[in-house]
Amino acid sequence: MNTLPVDRALAIYGTIANRSEPKGTRERLSQHLWKVFVEGEHDPHRLTVHGLTYLIANATARRQGIARGGRWLALLGVPLFSQ
Repeated sequence: MNTLPVDRALAIYGTIANRSEPKGTRERLSQHLWKVFVEGEHDPHRLTVHGLTYLIANATARRQGIARGGRWLALLGVPLFSQ
């Protein structure tokens, strides 16, 4: 598999999300798409879609984890912002 689907997915996601990729994203995305490739998906367009799905799912999980952590800190009485 060449890196074209990885590059495409990162470029499209960067445009949609209006931010650059976090450190290590390219490597994790490459590993994920390699796994999908080995499992039999060889179409570069479909691999790009798999890559976008992976990036969006990870971003959503990170946001939910941060929000969930913030609620727990508030419930424990830990101030979220220093004054």
